Amino acid sequence: MAGRAPLGGPRHGRRAARHRRPPDRPVPAHPGRWRGRRRRRARDGRVAAVAHNDLLAIGVLRRCAERDVAVPADLSVVGYDDIFGADFCSPPLTTLAGQFEESGRTAVDMLLAVRDRHGVRPARDQVVLDSHLAIRRSTGPAPR
Repeated sequence: MAGRAPLGGPRHGRRAARHRRPPDRPVPAHPGRWRGRRRRRARDGRVAAVAHNDLLAIGVLRRCAERDVAVPADLSVVGYDDIFGADFCSPPLTTLAGQFEESGRTAVDMLLAVRDRHGVRPARDQVVLDSHLAIRRSTGPAPR
């Protein structure tokens, strides 16, 4: 490609001078992300992110680290399903642990009951199962 340096190679010209990394700053994992990096806070009042599962929450933690958003000082992050490794993140992820086997069994029992009654709904159409909140260091008081 014309005008582009190979990966890891030097860049030349005015464009490169604008994007040159100061000598005291570390080389970022992705070129160009060092520009404008400073401690950021959510300006619209956001104080927490609740992810659909722990993998997404871990992605939020990584993105916050890239953008210098302090977790939990600026933003609290919570996941769901307490996967292996959720406590190995930095900071360890607060997560909601559910009873997945029991919820699966209950759902199948409810579906089979509807089938056996020829489409008539069973008496209980809502079930509340126990859960456990594993509070770790990714949550804290809301910033002021």
